[in-house]
Amino acid sequence: MKRNKRINQNNLDTPIIKDSEHSFNEKAKKQALSNFVIVFRLFLFFIICGFISGFLFTYPGFEVRNIKIKGVKYSDASKAEKAAGSCLGENVFAVMFAGGRRTKAVSAQNEVVSVKSFVTLPDTLTLAVNERKPFVLVKNGKNEYLADRNGTVFHKMAARDRVKSVPVIVSGAGVPCGRKISEATADGYKKEQLKKQAEETEAFRRNAASGKPGRFSDTKEIEAFYKNRIESRQKEIYNLQYLFNVALYASEVGIGLEKLEVDGNSSLILYLSGDGPLVEFGALANTAEKLDMLSVICKKRPDIIKNAREICLLDDETATYKPKNKARR
Repeated sequence: MKRNKRINQNNLDTPIIKDSEHSFNEKAKKQALSNFVIVFRLFLFFIICGFISGFLFTYPGFEVRNIKIKGVKYSDASKAEKAAGSCLGENVFAVMFAGGRRTKAVSAQNEVVSVKSFVTLPDTLTLAVNERKPFVLVKNGKNEYLADRNGTVFHKMAARDRVKSVPVIVSGAGVPCGRKISEATADGYKKEQLKKQAEETEAFRRNAASGKPGRFSDTKEIEAFYKNRIESRQKEIYNLQYLFNVALYASEVGIGLEKLEVDGNSSLILYLSGDGPLVEFGALANTAEKLDMLSVICKKRPDIIKNAREICLLDDETATYKPKNKARR
């Protein structure tokens, strides 16, 4: 027979520790130890990273001693050279992380899409300039401008500039660099001409009061003169936008173009690339359909393209051509 335990005051005052409470305390201790290990490892990691970064950012062997510039064709090369040259003698890693501030003047140019800095250890910095790609050349009198496929005019051509074969759009209107062809308007020109009209009208009235002859016979003639100038500029801008859209569609259907223009009879004229013929479209209507037909001729009847001097697209279903002879276009 088991002996009964004696009950005394100590037995009553001492709490009984249950197994569940003991297990909870053990888990808490393990979790605290695990957290300490994680924090210690993180601390150790940051200490090592700080030591490595301090070494990389201060070691004299990692100073920029050589620079390379790539991708500069139409933008100002001196700005890229100045930005890259300002990094000579500085730590390559510091330059790499702060390169955006140094190349701000380069990336601000209309010709530039983006600028990136690359480091080749131990001491070479490469500045890679990503420029816009020319899609057409807009010829406005003696001035020539490059525009990309989005229609952004980004560069005014200089005598030293060279560009690979791109379609030339002959236009009576120009677009400032940094603007899109599709956004061109005659608003500024109209405001300028209306101001001149007001000045001309005031001068006419002064001359009429003093009996002096003037350029115009009456104020209606002045109004008609400036109205005609404004409408002419609006038409030139419309033709430029129309020709750019023609160049876009032609590239999509595989037609190689050398030059595009709208002649004095408001007829679309295309010159095919290479030794291709002149193509006359007539009125500015059904242009997409006529381009589709021209695309079919180019692909399925290369003999016509080779031997024709001129192709006339009478409508979107009928075309005629004149064979080549000694006469040059």
